[in-house]
Amino acid sequence: TCVDTILMGHMDQIYYLGGIAIAGMVFNFLYWGFGFLRMGTTGLTSQSVGRNQTSEAMAILCRGLLLASLSGRILIIGHPFIAQ
Repeated sequence: TCVDTILMGHMDQIYYLGGIAIAGMVFNFLYWGFGFLRMGTTGLTSQSVGRNQTSEAMAILCRGLLLASLSGRILIIGHPFIAQ
């Protein structure tokens, strides 16, 4: 976002810079908000592998992929509302 800020800082109106700042915040919120999926899946998978429960590890993988797929689809469908 630093490059965006530098480029928008040279525009003639200040609201371009504000728009880039808000868009960057929305993107970071959405991107890092899904960190729970990565961290939660990693922890649960390592516990099940440690107990030699490979079927449970595969179930955790499938649940994580399903949740990620559904979340991605919701974001794709809702992107016009986020963009406004």
